[in-house]
Amino acid sequence: MSFSKNTIISAICFLAISGLSFWFWNVQESIVSGAIDRGSIIQSIIIFIAIITLVSVNLMISNKTMGLLMAGALPLSFLAVFGYNDQIFLVVSVESFALGVIAYFSAKREKHRKLNLSISSAKGGVGIYFFAGLFLLTALFYQSSFSKGELKLNESQVRSLMPYVEGQIKSQVPFYSESMTTDQFLVMSALAQGTITMDAIKLSSTTQKELQKKIAADPKKSVESVMQDPEVQLIIINDIIKNNPKKITELRKDFQESMGVTLEENQSIISLMTAMINAYLDKIISSFDGKKYLPIALALTFLFSFKALSFLFVDVAIIIGGFLFLILKAGGVLKVNKISVMQEVIES
Repeated sequence: MSFSKNTIISAICFLAISGLSFWFWNVQESIVSGAIDRGSIIQSIIIFIAIITLVSVNLMISNKTMGLLMAGALPLSFLAVFGYNDQIFLVVSVESFALGVIAYFSAKREKHRKLNLSISSAKGGVGIYFFAGLFLLTALFYQSSFSKGELKLNESQVRSLMPYVEGQIKSQVPFYSESMTTDQFLVMSALAQGTITMDAIKLSSTTQKELQKKIAADPKKSVESVMQDPEVQLIIINDIIKNNPKKITELRKDFQESMGVTLEENQSIISLMTAMINAYLDKIISSFDGKKYLPIALALTFLFSFKALSFLFVDVAIIIGGFLFLILKAGGVLKVNKISVMQEVIES
């Protein structure tokens, strides 16, 4: 049995779409498990654009069999990664498959309307296929997060946001880093607010000697300017934490009562910020009268927010897919025939 060039290219596209779909859902699995960062988000976007780019090409060249197989690539790979036991996943996968079938026939109908083959004929179908994938993604996040009726961030998510505010934090806390502890933050805040004063704190002899060395190292610098050095500030703060346990316990207790969070010894600043953000979100949600509708509201917000951005994904896919389609046509890889079309007209 021999296959045409177009069928072979379509089969290759289908296999690539299936492989990319499986990869995409594996990345989403790590995201819903808490391993979210900027890299995983960028990876997700690139993979999904690659998927719908290949879909745009395949919608132009696939026969009915390949079109139906392609419609099942996203939902079947979704079920392969997340399992068949969840009823919502099964229902949404069937609906996603149906949307994939509609995408194929929509593109086919549009393609037959035009005299010249153009990847733009597939744009409507790609948009429907995009929505099919988004539908599955919404179901995933609904089951893993939204259905719990709460908004919570994990440390990985907060860490991924830190580069956007790190400059502002460092302007207030020069020695800030992700490894900074909650105790260091509390002492720094207490010194800034005057809750702790240097006059009331006795530094250890080791720290005093180290500070004297810092001051003697550059006689031209005033004591005040040396004390502004981030390294020097960190030395002082660490000394206060080590040698004033009662004061640190008191600072922790006051902070916990005022912010409604639990502090632990040597807790990282990222952990503290995550707890504070979640406490604030929980406070907002608790005051919301329609809390029972929150899961559905979150899911619909997620769905339609990304649906509103679909034109960006679809347009990029159509542009890249258009180049691929032209290369395949120009290179003779695709077999294109020209036919005469009979049309009825009324004689004037």
